[in-house]
Amino acid sequence: MNDDEIWTLFGNAFSKARAVAPSESFVNGVMARIETLEKPAPVYVKPVQPVFRWFLPALAYSFAFILMFTAIAIRQTPINADSILLADIPENSQWMVSEDEPVPDEVLTLEEGDD
Repeated sequence: MNDDEIWTLFGNAFSKARAVAPSESFVNGVMARIETLEKPAPVYVKPVQPVFRWFLPALAYSFAFILMFTAIAIRQTPINADSILLADIPENSQWMVSEDEPVPDEVLTLEEGDD
């Protein structure tokens, strides 16, 4: 037997399957289900108070506004890193590590009275 004959035998065997007889109970069940699906469900709409349309967003914005100004009021002043780094260095040597332009008299530690 070749493949075509085998498939022909299988096709004949499956085509002889018993057909399902139409039943009225199945049709009635489907029709009842369609009727329940077609009925509109009662819709309950909760009325929205007109005050809440503007009151809740305004309350949220005012809360954010108060938080922002509270955070600004209590923030700490930023710490200058130069003041921490230069704390232990003598005053006449601080020009070497600071960003300020050194004054020549301070660099050479000259004063008016020195010769």
